[in-house]
Amino acid sequence: MTPNPKFGPAAQTPAQRTYVPQQAKATIPELVRKAMPHCHQLCGRYVVGELSWDEVCQLRDALLTHSDRFRDWSDQLPLNGRLLTP
Repeated sequence: MTPNPKFGPAAQTPAQRTYVPQQAKATIPELVRKAMPHCHQLCGRYVVGELSWDEVCQLRDALLTHSDRFRDWSDQLPLNGRLLTP
């Protein structure tokens, strides 16, 4: 098998790539439990080789940034004629 430059030398197969999320879960279990379903899907796409780890991190960060902007905006939506304050 020719090495894929998208993945590091120790992450060329799905079995090897499975190690990264497993280590994250073992190291910081509460972080994994609190992760959004979309983040779990991104990890799955990494394991099967669709995404590099850098791409997973970029997509996760983009999603979190978008979620924060939506939350900041939605906190100002009127409720019963009054503005909500954060």
